Amino acid sequence: MSVWHDVVRDSRLTSQAVGRLLFVSGGFCFCFALISVRLVDLMLLSRFPTRVWSVQNKLFDGGAPRADIVDRNGAVLATHLVTASAYADTRDVQNLDEAVESLSSVLTELTKDEIRKKLSSGKSFVWLARHLTPQRQYALQHLGLAGVYLKKDYKRVYPFGRLACHIIGHCDVDGVGLTGVENHFNLQLMASPIPLTLSVDIRVQHAVNELLLEAVQEFKAVGGNVIVMDVHTGEIIAMESYPNFDLNKFSTAKVDDFFNRNTLGVYEMGSVFKILNTAIALESGKVTKDSVFDARQPIKIGRFQVTDFRGKNQILTLDEAFVYSSNIAAVKIAMQFGGSAVQKKFFTEFGVFDPVLLELPEIGRPICPPRWTDATTMSSAYGYGVAISPLRVISIINGITSGSLVQPTLLCGKPPETKRLVANEISTYIRHLMRRVVCEGTARKANVAGYDVFAKTGTAYKNKRGKYDQDGSRMTIFVGGFPEHAPKYIVLFMLDEPKATSQTFGFATAGWNVTPYGGKLIARIAPILGVTMTDTSEPQQTSFTERQSQFQNINQLINSQKLSYKVG
Repeated sequence: MSVWHDVVRDSRLTSQAVGRLLFVSGGFCFCFALISVRLVDLMLLSRFPTRVWSVQNKLFDGGAPRADIVDRNGAVLATHLVTASAYADTRDVQNLDEAVESLSSVLTELTKDEIRKKLSSGKSFVWLARHLTPQRQYALQHLGLAGVYLKKDYKRVYPFGRLACHIIGHCDVDGVGLTGVENHFNLQLMASPIPLTLSVDIRVQHAVNELLLEAVQEFKAVGGNVIVMDVHTGEIIAMESYPNFDLNKFSTAKVDDFFNRNTLGVYEMGSVFKILNTAIALESGKVTKDSVFDARQPIKIGRFQVTDFRGKNQILTLDEAFVYSSNIAAVKIAMQFGGSAVQKKFFTEFGVFDPVLLELPEIGRPICPPRWTDATTMSSAYGYGVAISPLRVISIINGITSGSLVQPTLLCGKPPETKRLVANEISTYIRHLMRRVVCEGTARKANVAGYDVFAKTGTAYKNKRGKYDQDGSRMTIFVGGFPEHAPKYIVLFMLDEPKATSQTFGFATAGWNVTPYGGKLIARIAPILGVTMTDTSEPQQTSFTERQSQFQNINQLINSQKLSYKVG
């Protein structure tokens, strides 16, 4: 029995010894682990006041990158680069004077006083420099300054520089959209990794940019703008405004470079408004294709008078009034279809008085007279007195020539929003008239063989201090589509204050400057857009015999109108 007790006692002692040994060993291991963790923390993770690891191991993620922007074919228009930005926790800075001196050798964009002010702020986070190049990152790491760290960052970059700069827009240093679609879709681009696909074709945009710059330089214009739009979908294929700027260097751009002439600018459009005037006349039913108009005498409007530029001084058919771009006939057309009430009603339906809707923040509002008088109606008939954006006017003209007003868009594949504007037969007839302008009128220099271009030109003198300057301050406008029988694309080309040259024989009107470039642009982009060539038949001109038959009983027709064109 005593032996058994001895065995049990020895077993208990052994168990106690083993338990104590395990406890001591466990405690030793725990202490060792704790010491090891602390050593790692001191050497690698903490804000240790030595110069060795302070920069290198404070590199951390700067959040999710902003989504790309691509064109309709997938070409990248805006993307990001992974960079690093320098900041300081001023509480960890050990030697202020030494840190200022060292940092000034790397961060050369900052003065020593600026660096000292940042490091003396007492803040736990203060930016020193953003988006450092790899060389500068290495140089900063090599300094090994306590309290100076690198943060993983993303820099917005634009592979095509100036191309489509007013469409794409730009971001601030923190990647927040400031202008263009970068601003309009800012939240979407920040929240979703899915690229934003625009309607723009960068190949067409390149052609537009190149020809616009060439035109501005040739005619020494102060600026210009171009739009290419899909007739059926309203998709903006290209849109350029000059002056422009490099999106990658926006901080060096001038204020005027950011101005988008196509959407924010509003201008009097001159004779291109005769498209609206003619469409209203036909749609109202008060004017027909057989109507005639006496354009032999100027029309007085108060102390002013309406005249024709190189006028024919004869009685004109509706076709001739349009092709010859007669201001006198345009006024008589407006008064015959019903004057102010009818014109204002149709202008409202056309959207003349409303800012165009587009996926951009830079949208200008039309400028219209506070009172719509007979004088307003007369001047508006040939493009004065109302100022609208180029995008609005191309949208309206597209609606008239296609029959349906289509909402412009910068998004590829967006379902079109349309509204019937005029009857199909009127659209067809207006295109016929515009085709005649290309074959016989002021747009002859835009006649591209095989594409049946239809167009209208306009020259609008600029209003300066209440007076129209007819000595040189003018806008010249070309609006044209192709092909006539089945329009696919419509183009607007504008120049601001183009100068006459020896090649234009001293003229600076639209037929001599924007029109040739409108033709060049169509010839260049049509193959890119896959538009096949048509036959090159010309519209037949009215014969002398036909004209004589149209003028039978002409005096009775004129007298029957019983309209007075003198206002004041």
